[in-house]
Amino acid sequence: MHDKLTADELTFLASQNLSADDVYDARRKSQARWFREIKEAGKTIALGSPCRKAGHRLRSRKGHCVQCDTKVLAFAGRHDLQQYIYIAGSRPARLIKVGVCGDLLQRLRQICAERHGDAADWEILYALHMARAGEIEDIRAATGSANAAITSNQIAMTNSERQLRAYVKVQDINMVTHRLPGRIGTYNDDVIPGAVHTYRFSVILKNGGMTPAINARTNISHNRFNNEMPADFHFPDSANFGNALIGPQLTWHTPSITIPASELERPLVGAFHYLWGWIEYDDIFASMPRHRTEFCFKIECERLQPTNEFWVGFAPHSKFNAADNDCLRPIDPAG
Repeated sequence: MHDKLTADELTFLASQNLSADDVYDARRKSQARWFREIKEAGKTIALGSPCRKAGHRLRSRKGHCVQCDTKVLAFAGRHDLQQYIYIAGSRPARLIKVGVCGDLLQRLRQICAERHGDAADWEILYALHMARAGEIEDIRAATGSANAAITSNQIAMTNSERQLRAYVKVQDINMVTHRLPGRIGTYNDDVIPGAVHTYRFSVILKNGGMTPAINARTNISHNRFNNEMPADFHFPDSANFGNALIGPQLTWHTPSITIPASELERPLVGAFHYLWGWIEYDDIFASMPRHRTEFCFKIECERLQPTNEFWVGFAPHSKFNAADNDCLRPIDPAG
């Protein structure tokens, strides 16, 4: 690449602590192609067509002339920095601040010393490490806009916590079948699966919030009733407890319960199976109370004709499906 650059271009690169090794030859390539390939090559500067203003050929990864405006080089240099996007809060002032930095402790000391929002007791509420900060599109512009909105409108901390807090709910129910050993069929040595002898169920819970659900404790129970579940049923806990930490937008399976296939596939007349449980958890905001989500499902079974295939479904029950203050039972103080 050294022989493709002019003396003026090499001098400019040296003034920016760069060399010919940092340059990618983008000439005679489509913009979409070299935009992609310069990232893959790990280069900082592109050698392209002359700019309209002064005929310079050195451009940034976004196609801007770096010789006309060296500020774009400073932005490009931050592209591969390891940084943090953070949420800081002042509880007494009821403020939050969103930002990006390379050193969390240094930034915390800075915003406290400079009394951002006229507060000197800022805390880091949540931080996410990013190995390549520049790959998150317009992150600095987005965080700058967020800070401007927070500063101008003095958004109350309680409202922000509600937007960011963990929200755990039921996403699905997982069913696994356990079978007897298979046998070799009469034709083509096909393996015929063995009969199902046990069904195993667990509830898939998802944290739909933007922060982790911590100190989580859960319980799952099952029972068979001769008729529909009684109206005064009090949903007792089983010995099947579990513990969890569920990250934002992630799922977690409760402990499982098992039901013999003979009970589901050949049920007694009028027999009904129900599974129920709950999860209690904290979020990262100290001012928030502990949360609770309850769930209860009727296990519905049917033989589908004409194949006689066995179908299992799950219908939400009219009770014990709620969250927080709407729950049937209060938070377990032992949790």
